[in-house]
Amino acid sequence: MKKDIIKAFEKLIDHSFTIIQMSDREKFHTGLLQYALKKYPKLYKLIFDIDGEFNSELEYETIDLYIYESKDKKKPYVLVESKFKTGLHLSKTKNGEVKQIQKYANKYKDASKGYLISLFPESENLKINDHVFIKEYKNITFTGEILTVLELIQEDDSNEEDPLLDLWVSYLKELKIIIDFIKKQQLKLLNLNVYNKNIDFEYYSDELKLSGLFENYRLNLIKEEINEAIKQEKKVICFEKKNYEYFSRIDNTHGNALLHYEKKFDNPPHEDFISYGIQWQTDKIKFYIRSKNKKVNKIRDEYLSKFGKLLQDKVFPDGIDLKLNPNGKFKSISIHQHSMFDDLKGIPDKIIELLNCLEDIKTSINENV
Repeated sequence: MKKDIIKAFEKLIDHSFTIIQMSDREKFHTGLLQYALKKYPKLYKLIFDIDGEFNSELEYETIDLYIYESKDKKKPYVLVESKFKTGLHLSKTKNGEVKQIQKYANKYKDASKGYLISLFPESENLKINDHVFIKEYKNITFTGEILTVLELIQEDDSNEEDPLLDLWVSYLKELKIIIDFIKKQQLKLLNLNVYNKNIDFEYYSDELKLSGLFENYRLNLIKEEINEAIKQEKKVICFEKKNYEYFSRIDNTHGNALLHYEKKFDNPPHEDFISYGIQWQTDKIKFYIRSKNKKVNKIRDEYLSKFGKLLQDKVFPDGIDLKLNPNGKFKSISIHQHSMFDDLKGIPDKIIELLNCLEDIKTSINENV
């Protein structure tokens, strides 16, 4: 198994798509899908289960792949959201933040279907409100349903060569080996401990510029476990049950996935302080304070140092040396180091401990240092 994973990584690193630095681009893979649909129209039926004559367009009115009946471009038939590296996010509207796919469904009331194409199965709720036809986006994956139908097409048209699609299929086949391994491991160790200082999986993921994607998947597993504990009111005392979906969020900055839990100050010790919380990004777990501007660095540093040490002493007593991170409206102090590619089975409980500690100290954290 280890040799298969290493071999798949090495093939992907040497792959033409990686060499031209396009392999990690969402638009690139969505463009290849549109190319396949144009060359093999029967893929509309095989992938999206629709009958008739259809065309598609990339990035039409912010829709990643806009599928419409050939005779009427203004009437959408299938709305396709493609997520290769990042996950779904919220979009701002005049009525507040809504799910990205809900925003698109609201705009295209005549659309018949909605699809989300991703690398990992999506954990977010894909249900759509107030739409006549689309009740829920269907989630399919590049290395699952898409790869399967592409291989079928290759078998049916074995006498016809298509170098571009052949390259895409070869890329997805090797990537599938790695994706399946990650899904099988769940929160268990990913690093294969074969060579390269025992962080070979992490090293190869960085080489492919996909480490953020793999981190995002594992952070979602952690968030789900914590949210489940909150829903069942087990272990977690820090937030009301009804709010469990909203105080946690997974984002992506500069290709690095991050998980953060945030709480507003009840009685801010400084007028510029907005909120505080826990964040985990790359290999650092941090305590942070968000403020309106950068002018409060001195007093904020005092808060971060005091409560960062308190949290570390309670949850990670053998942790790293406390380190204040760069200034900004968002500033943090690192209290623990743990790679997202290592064994993570105990991490959800540790984050719950941190959140409970924040609840325990919420009175003092809202007072002057």
